Formats: sequence, C-alpha cells, structure tokens
Amino acid sequence: MAEIVNMKQKPSGGTEVAAPMSQKESYPYGLRITLNDDALDKLGCDFKKFNTDTPVKLTCEAIVVSKSESEYDGKVERRLELQITGLSKPAVISENRMKTGTDLLKKMRGSNY
Repeated sequence: MAEIVNMKQKPSGGTEVAAPMSQKESYPYGLRITLNDDALDKLGCDFKKFNTDTPVKLTCEAIVVSKSESEYDGKVERRLELQITGLSKPAVISENRMKTGTDLLKKMRGSNY
C-alpha cells in the first residue's frame, strides 16, 4: 500500500497577517470531499458510525483531467487536476487503533497537545 502523506499547508512566508486557524483552512482547496445520501448509500456507509473528527481511511481511483505547468518570476508551478471515479467505503479506525488515529489526526492538524 502507498504511504500516506500529510497534505497540511506550510505557513506562507509573506508579510500577510495569518488568520486564526478557525478562519483559515489547514489543507489546500480541493482536498476535501463530501459524501451525500446517494454516495453514502452506494458505499453502504452507516451514517451513525461517523462523527466530526472520526479518523477514517479510504482509497480512491481517479483520472487526470488536466495537467499544466507555467513559469512566473522564475518559479515553475505545476498542477494536476484529478476526477475521482471510484471510492472505497470509508473505514472507521477500530477501538484498538483509536489512539493511533487520534495521534495521527493531531499530528496532521499540527496540534501540540
């Protein structure tokens, strides 16, 4: 299985005043997915098993729908746009792995507690 990579954004190096964490997204736009009633039914998800901050693991298949590369002020910026075409049922991390999942969630959020 491929390694899970923490996608949390690095603080910007500019002079812009940073917004409090509650007002600024920690992860890049587009990395959040929403599962509506139809998707939950197709995946066989028990909605009652999920709560905010419940650590889950899922796998997806996607297709590249756009690829671009540009240069601005000597800096190359690359971009891939992916369309998710298949998704596994989100698996709630079991009781015996909850501490590991909670630790991972805290690490991903940059929590020090």
